[in-house]
Amino acid sequence: MALRVTALWKGRRPIVWLVWMTWVSMVLAMTTGVIVVYVSMLPTLRYDHDLGICTGTSTLHIQAALPAIQSAFVMIVTILTVVKAYQFGSPLRNLGGVSSMMNLMLTDGIICLLVVSILSFASGISWMILEPGMNRVYLPVYISWTIYSSLVSRLFLRLRKMFYKSRST
Repeated sequence: MALRVTALWKGRRPIVWLVWMTWVSMVLAMTTGVIVVYVSMLPTLRYDHDLGICTGTSTLHIQAALPAIQSAFVMIVTILTVVKAYQFGSPLRNLGGVSSMMNLMLTDGIICLLVVSILSFASGISWMILEPGMNRVYLPVYISWTIYSSLVSRLFLRLRKMFYKSRST
């Protein structure tokens, strides 16, 4: 995501720095949060035979905040993508004067970022609402992974199609 947005804003160095510094901050905050959760849950870990994994018997509120950190970063990147898209004069309705690569980055980028933002937000809510156990582990994680991989596959297939179309002409 960060690479795509910095490619869109490559002429504006302060925005590129903002994206990368925000990304580094998010990674550090997520890493710190995961370490805190791991250390605090270590005494309560037990093997769940139904799930076939180790799970904690208690949860922390920081577990609901971790997806919010990712969601905040994704929203910043989404806003920057939408701003760039509107600099191309109504690109969501007519992308005639824009290169096909820029068209792909704008349309698929906005779709992908909005979906990732919604999934991150839903993941945080699910950690607050669902009871510990199978639902908390499988419901948000596997649904999110399925949607993420579908979006990435769509993007790669469209990039591949664009590459082979340009080579044939």
